[in-house]
Amino acid sequence: MPVLDALCEGTGDAMTIEGLGRARAEALRFLATVKALESRRQVEEAVRAKDKAAGREFSMGLYAFQGCRESGAVRRASLDLTRALADLRRS
Repeated sequence: MPVLDALCEGTGDAMTIEGLGRARAEALRFLATVKALESRRQVEEAVRAKDKAAGREFSMGLYAFQGCRESGAVRRASLDLTRALADLRRS
């Protein structure tokens, strides 16, 4: 297995290319899910503002944001990233 000696010199630990690649992939996936969640929030804020201007009150508010598919995807990606980073530290 390839080892990045320069990163781990003197620590006694070995960080693998595969572990770094997995952590990088999980970090990118996490950032993509955060971007999707932010997009949803912007759309919901625009709808809420339009409803408020028309005299309708949008009452879902925070629930619609926290209980959506995108927030679940962010939570899952966060867990996967945490695991990849922990595995990287253990390797």
